[in-house]
Amino acid sequence: LLTSIICLNVFLMGPLYIGLPIFVDQVLAGSTLQYSFLEGALAFGMLAGAIVLTLTTLGQNRLQIAFLFMIIQALVFFAFSLTQQFWLSLLILFTLGVTFSLINVPILSFVQEKVPQASLGKVMSLVSLSSLGLQPISQAITSLLIACGLTAKEVMLIASIPLFLASCFFYWRQKYARPAKRSD
Repeated sequence: LLTSIICLNVFLMGPLYIGLPIFVDQVLAGSTLQYSFLEGALAFGMLAGAIVLTLTTLGQNRLQIAFLFMIIQALVFFAFSLTQQFWLSLLILFTLGVTFSLINVPILSFVQEKVPQASLGKVMSLVSLSSLGLQPISQAITSLLIACGLTAKEVMLIASIPLFLASCFFYWRQKYARPAKRSD
């Protein structure tokens, strides 16, 4: 689980948050108003995803479903890197926001359910550290790649590929790999 959170933060958060304003300027030839609409679409997508989660029950397969949405998120991020139209970018970022909620909430609830109460604080601290602590590193790597001559669009495209591959691996491991038997 921690590895999946690390992958999300390294391959998605930096390229998205550093690359988005540059993408709006260079690809969409947009203004700060268009940038704010795109950020708003992402936020409304997260809210819509949270509402969907309150109306549904994921059951025992919630981790597998979260990893499936990671795959979808990587594909949506890939599609975003290819778009050149503002309205399509809005739709894609809304969808990306929905996937954020459909990934984060099931993973965090799974952690809270499975980790013993005595260790929950430590585990949640690690999850928080991997989430918040790796974002600046991801942003620095993204900035470095852009400074070296890659466009924001290329960085997003490149980052979506390992995110997709890692997501497929996590989904496969969750669905098909058998858990190790404990010898108590």
